Amino acid sequence: MDAVAKGTYNFANPSANSAAIRSALAPGYNKTSTSDLDTLDLSANRELWDLPGGPMGLGIGAQIRHEAQNDPTLNPNFEFQGLGNAQTKGSREVSGIYAEVDMPLLDSLEVDASGRFDHYTDAGNNFSPKIGFKYKATDWLAFRGTYSKGFRAPSFAENGSSSTQGFVTHTPPPAFQTAHGNDAYVLPYSLSEYTLANKNIKPEKARSFTFGVVLQPTSWLNASVDYYNIKKTNNIVAADTSSALANYYAGLPQAPGVTVIPDLPDPDHPGALARPSEIIGSYLNANSLKTTGIDVDLQAHFEFANNWQYISELTGTQIFQWKETLADGSTQSYVGTQGPYNLSSGAGTPRSRASWSNTLVAGPLTVTGTLYYTSGYKEIAADVGTLGLYNGDCLSTTPGGLNFPSSCSVGAFYDFDLTGSYAFNDHFSLTASVMNAFDRKPPFDPANYAGGGLNYNPTWSQAGLVGRFYNLGVKVKF
Repeated sequence: MDAVAKGTYNFANPSANSAAIRSALAPGYNKTSTSDLDTLDLSANRELWDLPGGPMGLGIGAQIRHEAQNDPTLNPNFEFQGLGNAQTKGSREVSGIYAEVDMPLLDSLEVDASGRFDHYTDAGNNFSPKIGFKYKATDWLAFRGTYSKGFRAPSFAENGSSSTQGFVTHTPPPAFQTAHGNDAYVLPYSLSEYTLANKNIKPEKARSFTFGVVLQPTSWLNASVDYYNIKKTNNIVAADTSSALANYYAGLPQAPGVTVIPDLPDPDHPGALARPSEIIGSYLNANSLKTTGIDVDLQAHFEFANNWQYISELTGTQIFQWKETLADGSTQSYVGTQGPYNLSSGAGTPRSRASWSNTLVAGPLTVTGTLYYTSGYKEIAADVGTLGLYNGDCLSTTPGGLNFPSSCSVGAFYDFDLTGSYAFNDHFSLTASVMNAFDRKPPFDPANYAGGGLNYNPTWSQAGLVGRFYNLGVKVKF
């Protein structure tokens, strides 16, 4: 501000100021961020002895790893007004050992068992076991399954010397303003919102199991259906600060991990409640998440005369359950809705997704058509309290407060891609494609905010926004 204080900045004719004066008044900002990953891996494997189904195999290994991150703030000491303050810093050493045993116990039964032990200098110890099997009941029928446990160590943003600070304009409620005589103390002001890492946070844990059936009734057809069940505990989440201000003004206890720092007292009303100056929310282990569903894969392969082939494959996923249990014991279900709204930027959790590809091979010519499908979903989200219980209880509403659209739902999306290639010889081939061949448009989604407010969902229907487009290429092998 010296340029202003000394009068060297020309306000009457700003273009007359030199680059040096402009830079002194509004200096640029920059930072240098670093991340380090150094790893040493050792592994060995060998066959041990013969079992009825074949040789037993053993694999062992060890790993030593150093991780570090230093992402300093762009705004030290708040030199720049209106710019937040975020920094991430942390380092740790990780060491682990692991082993895997493959046991073909019978011609029809194979078992695979593995385990890994890890030590994190900042997150402690963890053992992750896994066991799987495959049983071939007949030549055309087999069963398979797995059971495993896992964990995720906190990131440096969650447990390091890290913080994020931003500012919002806050206007105190009318009752608070009245208590202060509607003086200047209660005019709109900048309120700090601060997210702080938690050095005592625990790793996330997971338990999962799968069970599936594999069918191959003929040489040209095979199918598989797999059920999965995954449960995560100790989920690392940011503290819920949505009720922090209401609790502060009402004198109620804050949610776990939330602190509200009061400002200096109002000079004209020192006995009245001080306005809040900062909301601090730390990361904590609060929630658990359970998801279940099935994966389906169906393949058919036909061969004809003159080196012609037809291959068809249908894959799909059906989610049965995606339910989060919160710290207070309440639950939120997201399947078929636009939740978790905050975590997914409004992408949501469609219940069904599928693709069906059909390939024709005629000598050097290969043509594939693939149909993609994503089911629609309700425009509601339990994590933000929008449940669709009445007209207006929708993520997007009209100025009059009614559902927008009136169905409070987003339609399904499908598109079709066509690709092909022609090999002139072993070294030269031509490729071409028509993506979104039928020029399908994305369904209307006014509540999604990952798409820049453009009323569509880029996670599931980006191809619809791009529209039909073509590719033509040449491949040359030397």
